[in-house]
Amino acid sequence: MLPSRLRLRFGRRGGRKEQKARERRDQGREERPTAATPAHVSPLSFWRKGRTRTYREQPTPRQTLGRTWRRIRGLHFPPWVPVAFIIAIVSGILVILFIEPWGEGPPPHIGDDWQATYSVEICGQGQSPFDGWVGGVTTNGDGRIYLQPRIASEEGKGARLVKWFEYGGGKLTQTEMRMPGTREEYKNGDTCDDGSEAVLQVSVNGVKMDDWSDYIPQHGDDVGIVFGPEEEAEEAPQEDRTVIPEREATRTVELEISDEEGDEATSAFEPPSIELTPGETVKLLVKNAGEISHSVRVAGPDGEYDTSDDFVATSADGSDVIKPGEEGTVVVRFDAEGEFKFKDPTVLPEASSTLVVSGEAPPSPPEETPAAAGTPGA
Repeated sequence: MLPSRLRLRFGRRGGRKEQKARERRDQGREERPTAATPAHVSPLSFWRKGRTRTYREQPTPRQTLGRTWRRIRGLHFPPWVPVAFIIAIVSGILVILFIEPWGEGPPPHIGDDWQATYSVEICGQGQSPFDGWVGGVTTNGDGRIYLQPRIASEEGKGARLVKWFEYGGGKLTQTEMRMPGTREEYKNGDTCDDGSEAVLQVSVNGVKMDDWSDYIPQHGDDVGIVFGPEEEAEEAPQEDRTVIPEREATRTVELEISDEEGDEATSAFEPPSIELTPGETVKLLVKNAGEISHSVRVAGPDGEYDTSDDFVATSADGSDVIKPGEEGTVVVRFDAEGEFKFKDPTVLPEASSTLVVSGEAPPSPPEETPAAAGTPGA
């Protein structure tokens, strides 16, 4: 019989020690404070049993040109984006073309009321006035051009003579014309019934134009359109005025004519009165400081207008019309005292200013007498 204290133990040696060790580890794990789960963890932490997950600082990728280009190429836009971009570009172009981006621009403007007369002659035969048409740049069948812009496209260059023809269904170029309301065309080189070669010619206030493609009729202009032999368009001699060469003038007086925002009723001369002495030859330098065209006509010694002794200011191109910002000149001389009116006949039918001639006439230069016969040195 075995001793009572003899006991048999089966199993691995040291099992109790290992069990205690495990218990201590488990107890320590339970007592360890749980760290907050980091925002970024390693994907291998799922398989790491019994270990606390730790945060690893992720390196910031460097922004390089190649990386940026790959990101741009990787962008994909919806199909409507290119269409919207094209619409925006086209809309911008239309705004530039039609909504007055360049400021006020040249006259006439909306609200202006300009009138000019016109006549058309074909191979020596005068033509009837054109029938009227709808618009702000038009005619009423009365031989007048009406420039009364209603929309932006009729302002400035939209009021050119060539555009006036187009608005009525006609055509006017440097070499060809089709009158509004007709189908027949007249071209340079065509012949008239008498066999003479005809060319298209345009004159303004009696002055022949070389290029009328940019011509805008001014208030008070007289436009002549001739299709016929070229000599028919030659300027006729003017017998309604007295012309004194500028070289004979002994002094110059500046005369300014202006208006308020194109209002004809406000047209005025500055100075309103000019003083001369009898026999003095004076050059009047007329400056148009207004917004519409003006002209200046001085009554001659007879005191009446529209007679052959009148003095008329002309612009640099020889026209009687002085456009806004331009100058004109006229040389006057009166041998007797008196008051002589001058006016703008296009917009001021009544005389408004005066040339006052008073004082003593300048002494006449001594006349040279021929030496008597037989006198030495003769």
